[in-house]
Amino acid sequence: MMGADMGVGAEQVGRAAEKAELDAILRSKIFRRAPNLSKIIAYTCEKYFEGDAASIKEYNIAVEALGRSPDFDPTRDSIVRVEYTRLRRRLRQYYLTEGASSTVELQIPETGYAPRFVARNPQKPDNAGSEQPNEAQVRSSGEALPAEARPQQPRGRKRWLAIPLSRSTKRTLVAAATIVGVIASIVVGRHLIDPEDRLEAADSTSPESGSSSGAAPGTHEGLRIAAGSQAPQYVDASGRLWLGDRWFEGGHAIERKENRILRTLDQTLYQTARVGRFQYHIPLRPGIYQLHLHFAETALGLVDPESSGEGLRRFDVIVNGQTVLSNFDVLADSSGPNIANEKVFIDITPSNDGFLHLSFNPQIREAILSGIEIIPGIRGKMLPVRILTGARVHYDSKKQFWGADRYFRGGRIIRRFAPVPHAEEPGLHLAERWGHFDYAIPVAPGSYTVKLIFSESYFGQPRTQKSESGGGAGSRLFDVYCNGVALLRNFDIYREAGGPNRAVEKVFRGIRPNAQNKIALSFVPVRDYPCLKAIEVTPE
Repeated sequence: MMGADMGVGAEQVGRAAEKAELDAILRSKIFRRAPNLSKIIAYTCEKYFEGDAASIKEYNIAVEALGRSPDFDPTRDSIVRVEYTRLRRRLRQYYLTEGASSTVELQIPETGYAPRFVARNPQKPDNAGSEQPNEAQVRSSGEALPAEARPQQPRGRKRWLAIPLSRSTKRTLVAAATIVGVIASIVVGRHLIDPEDRLEAADSTSPESGSSSGAAPGTHEGLRIAAGSQAPQYVDASGRLWLGDRWFEGGHAIERKENRILRTLDQTLYQTARVGRFQYHIPLRPGIYQLHLHFAETALGLVDPESSGEGLRRFDVIVNGQTVLSNFDVLADSSGPNIANEKVFIDITPSNDGFLHLSFNPQIREAILSGIEIIPGIRGKMLPVRILTGARVHYDSKKQFWGADRYFRGGRIIRRFAPVPHAEEPGLHLAERWGHFDYAIPVAPGSYTVKLIFSESYFGQPRTQKSESGGGAGSRLFDVYCNGVALLRNFDIYREAGGPNRAVEKVFRGIRPNAQNKIALSFVPVRDYPCLKAIEVTPE
């Protein structure tokens, strides 16, 4: 259907209608499960709205929208072409189902990457009033619809006698059917919905309301809620989807867009919050989960030049009736205002009613919360933490996920084009953080193994008499501390590796978190600057 009667000469539409259609597409069920496609649409449409459609090129899409490194080579990596094939298919599916009534259509030409919006006549399928397409539409599209959009096939035909009913009897039957439907939806939502369908049902909840239909989420990627956010969704630096605020009672939303938040690439997540006395009742399937609560003190600690604001806000956090944080002071725990802070709790299970109940009770001023993250967990252990430097993600040869940079403060990021051919995982060495920097990695209480991954990609030549700082061994020296204890002294990557562009991994066992349940790693210059490629933290 798409493009069949919407050629170059199709009627164009206004900018407001174009933006409204883009918003509807990003909120649709079909696109909520496709974060890469959502990133592409958002990026290319933003360029289009800015009048910069000429810059929508394969290289720019790969680097700026999908996070590929600056050395991206379209002749060797077909990611953009592959994703655009998926994007065109998804758009066709969208306009057969959820977008069937749209008066504006987003089109991606078969050649090129720039979007265009054209007016269209809404489709009125034979099964009017339903989002499901009829069989003729499915066949004409030439595409297999996703499960959520497939028409349901009747299991068999039954003949019913037409019995005349009084108006009062009809009203009674309708009311009874409604009650039964509500009860069934609650039972199915809490306990029986397939994991994939649960996240889909969760996405459909209106962020403006704290109520829910009862449909429960739960996928292998977990559930994430951006507290206080009125946006329907947010995709973070690691490509993970956060839903707008929902399932809450009490409190109110605040927004601090002017604040720059440290220790995170995800400014948007921490610039909104729910504050006050409030609760969350999150429908959840039975199982073991890992809970991450995200905070940032964006309102206090910035007025008095003689103090940093400790003690101005304290509150308790209660999970299913058990206090997990008492008199919690976000500012003190994170060592300052406008700093992303995260607390991790393992062995979390839903209560007997199928919900996870979170309460935030003020002691001094209002409680504050920026995000809730619920991940399927392992009993008695925290899941591993794998961090890449820079805004990039990577699946290694063991199919382990390495997320984008987080928990850092200080330093700079630089991409490295020199390959590290003998590294066990060359994909971990494509960028580095360098300078005077530190990490504060939140963990649950316990003992951990910390692996630091390095390679020397700058000082590649031995020093000479003419150039004492030209490179080689001794050009870069630095110390590494963990919770104030030295792990490495005068560490020299070049000397340790035996040359440039060779991987070095330093492993430290028996590491325990500090009083704030963080593994605090400091990289301190001795000569030139420290540099780092990746960090892995695994429970023992």
